Formats: sequence, structure tokens, C-alpha cells
Amino acid sequence: RVIKQFKPLQIKKVVISLSFAYIFDSMPLGENWKDYGINWVMTTNDVIKDLIQWSMGIENVHIIASSIDHNIFHYNPDMKKLQVAYTKRKDTLSPIVEKILKSRDVSFQELDFIAIENLKLQDYAHVLKQSEIYLTTSIHEGLNLSVLEAMACGCICIGFHGIGAKDYIIESGQQQNFVLAESANFIDLSQKLAELVEKDKRKDPAVEAIRQNALTTAASFPPDLEKKSLLEFWKVFFEAES
Repeated sequence: RVIKQFKPLQIKKVVISLSFAYIFDSMPLGENWKDYGINWVMTTNDVIKDLIQWSMGIENVHIIASSIDHNIFHYNPDMKKLQVAYTKRKDTLSPIVEKILKSRDVSFQELDFIAIENLKLQDYAHVLKQSEIYLTTSIHEGLNLSVLEAMACGCICIGFHGIGAKDYIIESGQQQNFVLAESANFIDLSQKLAELVEKDKRKDPAVEAIRQNALTTAASFPPDLEKKSLLEFWKVFFEAES
């Protein structure tokens, strides 16, 4: 709607696209952003960039690096307890997964599932710092920054990649940083979560290896990288449009 309102204006237009899931929701059939005078796009990863370039023929799509505030999101081993956190607004399957696990065995009935909702940033980070496991079941995510924030807080992250998180998720091998389930398959996810909890309880070294790899992944998203990529975008934009 906003894009349509700006269509008649003879100005340079830049779109910020944070997720591929909503791009075509309100788009009239057969149209794309070029029909509204848009030839420049900022986005967060290659998944969205490739979609926009392929579906709209817009070449000037630039990735603005995402960042994590490591002063807020950081790992404190002494705070950890065996509980599962998830972000409620993105998540419809975690309550089902919880029911499946607690139906399977009485030992899972003491496992707390914490639905994160309407929290201030510091309180949200506090829940992540406390939680041993972060569960994500969204199947449409641009980058899924919440997973990176959970990684930074030392959570063992498990769930679906949401397509967008494929850029940084490593599902196996020595660099594994995430426990990946088949997309939208909550049965597979329930089984893998049960296995993860059991491994965690017996202090399986593989769990700690995933955590350390996840911390390394999160550390590769510093604030200065976002600033640098944003400045580079505007430099290229003004040079091309001047």
C-alpha cells in the first residue's frame, strides 16, 4: 500500500526487505517492485537477494549485514538450566512438541518450555541466557536473528531453518552449530528434541561442541559489520544515482 502511494513521485526509491515471506502478499498479480519505480533494495541475506533478483529482475539488491549486541546477548554458563525457550509470536508448533515429549515419558514432564512474549530486550536476553535449549519452528524466516541471539547466549538451537537461516546453519560435521529437523515435520523435531535433552542430561560432549560452534557463529555478527555494509550501500547508491 505504501509503495503504491509513492509510485507517482519522481524520487529515488529504496526498499528494505527483511523477509521473503511477505514480499508478494499484497502484490497485484503480474506486478513487481520495478512497476513502482523501485530499483534498489536492501536485504539481510542471499536467500532474499536471489529471490528478488530472479523474480523481479532488480539487479541492485544489496545485503546489509545483521548484527548482535554482544553486550546484551552473551553466554554465562552459571545461569544455564535445562529448559526450552521459544519465541511465541513466530511459533505455533512448539506447544505441540511439548505435548508429544511429555506424553512420551514422565521424565520430560519436569522440562519447562518458556514462551517468550512481550518482553523488554534485557528480559528477553535473560531468558535466553537461562535456557539450555532454544526451539524454533518458523518455516518462513528472512534471517531468523532470534536464533543468532540464542546462539550468542549459549543456547543449543534446534528446529527448522526457516529457509533464511540456511546461510549460517551447519547441521552436521565438526562445525555443527544447530540441531536441524526436517522443515515443518514436528514429529521429526520432537524425536530430535527428546534425543537432545537425553544427551544434555548425560553431558554428552557432542552437545558442548554444538554450543561452542554456535558461539563462534554468533561472534561473526558484530555491530561494526552492519555499520560498514550500510555505509557501503549508500556510497554505491549515491555514486550510481548522481
